[in-house]
Amino acid sequence: MNQTASISQSYSSSFAEKIDWISETSNSLNFNESLTGFKGASKALFLSRIQKRLKAPILVLAPNQNHAEKLLGEIRYFSRHEKVNRHPIFFPSWELLPFELLSPSKETSGERIGVLKELLDGGAPLVVAPVDAAIQYIFPKDSLRRAAFSLVKGESADRELVETCLIDCGYAHFGMVDERGQFSSRGDILDVFVPSLHDPVRIEFFGDEIESIRLFDVGSQTTIREIDSLSVIPVRELCLTPELMEKGFERINKRAI
Repeated sequence: MNQTASISQSYSSSFAEKIDWISETSNSLNFNESLTGFKGASKALFLSRIQKRLKAPILVLAPNQNHAEKLLGEIRYFSRHEKVNRHPIFFPSWELLPFELLSPSKETSGERIGVLKELLDGGAPLVVAPVDAAIQYIFPKDSLRRAAFSLVKGESADRELVETCLIDCGYAHFGMVDERGQFSSRGDILDVFVPSLHDPVRIEFFGDEIESIRLFDVGSQTTIREIDSLSVIPVRELCLTPELMEKGFERINKRAI
């Protein structure tokens, strides 16, 4: 089904009818619709209404990072206006040149892994991404499923096992948490700064039972708000498990011979 439609007005009956038609036919395996004629922010309005109607993930590709961020802001505006419950999210690129000997920042990796985790959990977000982000390697689904874990208020969790899992996920142990990818442990308190969050999280234990989970401010150490659960994701888009390291050493040895 290959069709091309033109939308010459920012809002009209044809605009609404086209949204209805796409919502009804988007599950077709042969669905291939091309829309042209969007002016100004009408593209963002159209996408926000499509998101409101569809219950499936939507990927919107933009030519570059700046264009993607601008489009995301416009979609967020119309999503609030249209009262869309699922807010659009951003999937950034690494912003590194090919063969540049640098790693993506923890914040960038956290954003990317956070989006993938939401999709893995069955979420249906509208994801805006620059084209280069879509063609870069992503965290393998099975590896992310094995590495990520959740901590829930009121449930039990082996403290030593949690800390071991954090180290396996790339977190570094510090006396005090002040950057993403760090954790600290003292007494019955475990602080973790998950890369996908803006603030670190403080978890209080009573034995192995999780008594409270709350976001806190790095500078003042005061509580921002309490939460019921915490989804812990890896710091980087690669978890060096013993199995992976063994395979890596084998390949290095083969090349060295």
